[in-house]
Amino acid sequence: MTFLFISWVATITAGWNISQSAMGFYHYRNSNTWTLLFFF
Repeated sequence: MTFLFISWVATITAGWNISQSAMGFYHYRNSNTWTLLFFF
């Protein structure tokens, strides 16, 4: 039961981090288009 709880917390945390990173990258891409074009 403890293992399942730890796995659940880890999954929620990872999903939150991924969603936050995705939103941050999306906002960064939209507000810094020329910067990304320069780098890529």
